[in-house]
Amino acid sequence: PKLEWLQRVRAFAAFYVAAYHAADQMTGPGTDAVRAAFSHGNSGVDLFFVISGFIIAHIHSVDVGKPNRLGAYVYRRVTRIYPMYWLLFLAIVPLYFIFPDVGQSFDRRWQTGLSCFLLFPTPQGQVIGVAWTLVLEMIFYTFFAIAICNRRIALVLGSVWLVGIIAKGIFAFHFGYYVDTILGARFLGFFAGMAIAAAMPLIPSRGNRLWPLLAALAVLIAVPLLLQANDESVTFGARVLIYLACACVVSISIGLDKAGRSAPRALVSLGDATYSVYLYHWVIGWVFDKVMRHWHLTSAIPANLYFAVTLVLMIGGAYCVYRFLERPLLAVSAGAWRRWHRPTDLGPRPGFDMAAHSARPRGRICILLHDVRGGGAERIMIRLAQNFVEAGRDVDLLLVNRSGEYV
Repeated sequence: PKLEWLQRVRAFAAFYVAAYHAADQMTGPGTDAVRAAFSHGNSGVDLFFVISGFIIAHIHSVDVGKPNRLGAYVYRRVTRIYPMYWLLFLAIVPLYFIFPDVGQSFDRRWQTGLSCFLLFPTPQGQVIGVAWTLVLEMIFYTFFAIAICNRRIALVLGSVWLVGIIAKGIFAFHFGYYVDTILGARFLGFFAGMAIAAAMPLIPSRGNRLWPLLAALAVLIAVPLLLQANDESVTFGARVLIYLACACVVSISIGLDKAGRSAPRALVSLGDATYSVYLYHWVIGWVFDKVMRHWHLTSAIPANLYFAVTLVLMIGGAYCVYRFLERPLLAVSAGAWRRWHRPTDLGPRPGFDMAAHSARPRGRICILLHDVRGGGAERIMIRLAQNFVEAGRDVDLLLVNRSGEYV
């Protein structure tokens, strides 16, 4: 199925995280209610982790155990994460040196900066605050790269990793920063996503009923509120409950996609832009807040209105970043891979009549798809196109709508 409802869930997660940061930066009278309402909006990050685990397993399950697919996987993951992050990194870091009062807690040693630039775990914390999630993403991507190289090694490693995460969560072991990071409970979200991908054929169609999805989202919002679970005090049990709620949300959205239930396209577009929204929204909100404080306008605007304006600017501005920066960059990187990966000399097979073969007319192959939003048919056709290219044929992939996970 086309995973449009999953995209809408991603849009919700991006909105929830942006609302959390918009409320968190508010101060003054009348802001307590807004801050309390979105005090646990960072649970949207947990939803992102489950979705990420599902998407990677769903898209690349056919690559597992095929080392020749590793190059394409690594290229796709690197070009998806690093270019947009590096642009933000190179824009923010100079401010830490030009203005001493900006980023006071940031360790300015070059070793720390290099680790942050490469998204390696660092005890000093990340230069870009939200980048801690990207560090976990890269660790998970590395694990899946191992699965592509060798299925058995990945199965053993994943089993040991999962047992270690559970044991550390239950018994509260501490082994130092790096081991604690790898055994962090947040990785349960990725495992939950992979489990959903494996069980996808068993997920029932949800027809036209929206109430199960709305109920699951309500539970996801309510669990951290009822448990008063924030990043500093959340227990392992509370984290497990949060991920169970996230898994329910993702599973139900997939059921709606199987049923072909339609919904407003704007949410799908916002779902496509979630990486830019997540990475850039806080910068837009921070700049807006600094401008408003400089002109002493924060106290002149009601708290609810100030929050709403900040949130709209965060999401709208970040969507523009996606539309005019991220999407063109992704198109360039995809085109570069196609040019670099095209074989130049396949060589004749034994007994192959090259002269007779060359005399035959060889037209281009064109594959027409409506979009590439993640359905099984789209994945099969893209794989077919890749096989044609590897065989030395010229292939055009014609899309009615240039959108979706596989772009």
